[in-house]
Amino acid sequence: VICAHLVGVCYHCFDNILCILNLHIAAQFRILQYRLANMCNINDHEKFHEGSGKTLYSMYKYEKFRAHIQQHQSLIQFCRKLEDVFNLLVLGQVSLFSLLICLDGYLILM
Repeated sequence: VICAHLVGVCYHCFDNILCILNLHIAAQFRILQYRLANMCNINDHEKFHEGSGKTLYSMYKYEKFRAHIQQHQSLIQFCRKLEDVFNLLVLGQVSLFSLLICLDGYLILM
């Protein structure tokens, strides 16, 4: 009974971590999408247009856009690392449980 509990915890632990990390990455991409969609805000343009020239406004937007690109690149890099870590683990789980289901079906037919 104790071994079955430990096996169940270990099996669900990796799946839950992968699910939580995937949800986190998806949320980060949605936040980045929102920031990119609202990057050209009219209020910012009016604020910069009153006191200074268009050069300062364009430099400000350029730096903002550059930060968004760097965040996008770091998110893609994190996705690749996540795939490298969980790739073999998920393959092993899928193949092992496919084999177990086939063997259970064979035992039922016998």
